[in-house]
Amino acid sequence: MVITDDCCDHYKCAPEDVVHVLWSCLFLSSVWTHDPYWNFSASPLFSTTVWMFWFRRNVLRTSSKPFPVQQVFHEARFVRAVYVRSIPPKPTDQYNRAPYLITWKPPPWPKLKVNFDGSVFRDENLASVSVIIRDENGRMVASMVEKFPLPFSVTAMEVIATKKAFKFAFDLGLSSIVLEGNSKNTIDALLSEDSSLVDFGHLLDEAKMLANQFVDVEFTHVKKQGNIQPTII
Repeated sequence: MVITDDCCDHYKCAPEDVVHVLWSCLFLSSVWTHDPYWNFSASPLFSTTVWMFWFRRNVLRTSSKPFPVQQVFHEARFVRAVYVRSIPPKPTDQYNRAPYLITWKPPPWPKLKVNFDGSVFRDENLASVSVIIRDENGRMVASMVEKFPLPFSVTAMEVIATKKAFKFAFDLGLSSIVLEGNSKNTIDALLSEDSSLVDFGHLLDEAKMLANQFVDVEFTHVKKQGNIQPTII
């Protein structure tokens, strides 16, 4: 249907703009006073009611039987209720489950935990390794930071950092350690028996040789949040 004028269907002398529909039109403004519990701060219901105004206006212009204006608010509440019921409920465990906090965990006695992390300084064409060693009570036994030339890949840098962490622990005379880092690829590679399929296989073989110098060595992966201490030495 093509509209030839912008006059209100109820008051032909007034233009049908937003201000008129919501506030000036005496016929439509009765909706706001029809329900004693109406509150303009209820924005979802307000927007649905405004939409219902325009829906009724379209029905009025295309049909001879529009619903009474007194039903606008009732219809808006009904439509809103149908929409709310259509929203699937959130799983109950999202309300009850506490956020999972990743923290550093102490090693079993008598082992010491060696946390290491590699960093890249591209502007200087350098990399660095940070190492911190702690006992079963979380007390720091030793720590170190060492820079070295930036290798050909980040993964290679992590393996070199692993080698330096092993060497630092061995030079301290440690024999039973838990090596922990946040590079999952590196930890998985150390746990794997095959190093021939990776492009840093020779570095990995050297790291495994250093690991074999210890009486007891364990490899664990932890996310960055649980391995933060080496990065702040």
